[in-house]
Amino acid sequence: MSISRSRRLFAAFFAFSLLATSFWVSDGVTRSERASAATAVMNNVSMRAPLYTTYKHATGGGAWNDGSVSNVKGELLGADYACGDVATFLIQLGLNASPTMQPSPYTAEVTMEFTTDTTGQSGVALVPVTTADHLRVNSGVIAAPGVGTGASGSDGGFVPSGSGMTTIAEVVSSAGVPVTTVTQQGGAIFTSGSKARLVFSVSGLVAGSTTIVRADARILCKANSTPTGNLQATIPSVSITAPGTEAVSSGNQTVNFRNAGNLAGLNQAILSLTKTVSTDGTTCPGVDSRVLMATGTVRYCYEVNNFGTATATGVTVVDDNFTTGSTADDVSIPLATTWGGSASTAPQSLVGGGASLYGFLDVPLTTGGHFVNEAKASATNAVTAGADAVVDVQVGTVFIKTVTDSTGTCPGSASKDYSVLGATQAVKYCYSLTNFSGTPIFAVAIVDDAGTPADPNDDHTVTPLTGLTDEGSGSAIDLAAGAIVTG
Repeated sequence: MSISRSRRLFAAFFAFSLLATSFWVSDGVTRSERASAATAVMNNVSMRAPLYTTYKHATGGGAWNDGSVSNVKGELLGADYACGDVATFLIQLGLNASPTMQPSPYTAEVTMEFTTDTTGQSGVALVPVTTADHLRVNSGVIAAPGVGTGASGSDGGFVPSGSGMTTIAEVVSSAGVPVTTVTQQGGAIFTSGSKARLVFSVSGLVAGSTTIVRADARILCKANSTPTGNLQATIPSVSITAPGTEAVSSGNQTVNFRNAGNLAGLNQAILSLTKTVSTDGTTCPGVDSRVLMATGTVRYCYEVNNFGTATATGVTVVDDNFTTGSTADDVSIPLATTWGGSASTAPQSLVGGGASLYGFLDVPLTTGGHFVNEAKASATNAVTAGADAVVDVQVGTVFIKTVTDSTGTCPGSASKDYSVLGATQAVKYCYSLTNFSGTPIFAVAIVDDAGTPADPNDDHTVTPLTGLTDEGSGSAIDLAAGAIVTG
């Protein structure tokens, strides 16, 4: 065979090979092309901080609403905050309407990082707060009038519009406590380059929806420090974990906290007082309010913190003993360095950086009624003595729950045997709450645990309720003295 003939045959073979190869590529779909054709579950992750004037810094708050700069910002300024304040960060999670992964709803795992020392001189940290009131889906009525622009004062950032009042999305919790992992990386708090990594999950995310999640961090200042520089909160990763797994492209989500050296409370003492009422009569801390079925002794719990950097001297806590405006019967609260520790009413010193003193007071409530009392912390050199801590206890109610057939009338029976009926048999539960005290009970709600006392995630709020009136709350949500509410 001549060389030229060999070359012609090779060229023909090579051309055929290219043609065949080209035909296979255009006719087939590679694995990467199949993956790119899939519709992701989540199509948007954004993080911002609510405008600092829209919420109380002692508690955190705010709303995403329309995402404009009048509602949320991409950075915070130290001059707008003080040591010990709570800074809120809001996360927007948007889902595609028809994701390839089915079925809806979905669970997403979110990882956040907070720097725990300033970039310049050491002394300020952002420390995540992981209780249910600080790490949560931003649903319900947003505190402070006019903040939430959605239905009934909810966060207007939810999609569908107004779903912030009805969303099934929630931060995954156990017995009412968010399930989280918090790890300190790069050294302890106030170590250069250190950060706190927070991992939590949000369940009940529905296809086509947008959900706003709230995550708070305490601004903690180091005692006797003069910090300079910046801090930041970031989202390094988001992923779908149920019903399957899928990575989410979250981009660079960062909120900077600039000029931490301008915080109020540096080189000062700032006291903050938290007062609660024990849920079992012995354990502290407790809750903000309680409704008791009968008279008895309640325990009030007090925690005073110094979030400034200077040591507070002459620290005391005084309770008004139910007579606001009169000091004649005020009670000095014995304070200790631990709950239940050796306590004294003598003025004490409290170093800065978030150090605490603790105390409690047992008070017999011998009559029915509505009891509101407040306490105040003070120090000889504190720039801010902290807002008064108010606790609300209501005594003198009887609650009854009964059951009847689905078509029966209320009230029903204390119990009913349905063992011979099918698993789908419907029943009706009846509820009544009677106020035998001489004063109204405010903001009444009846919540059923749906047969799972240890799991609040499926609790059911009973609506509608009949018999509520406006006794001072501003709407018909109160139970008048001697009245009964049913549902």
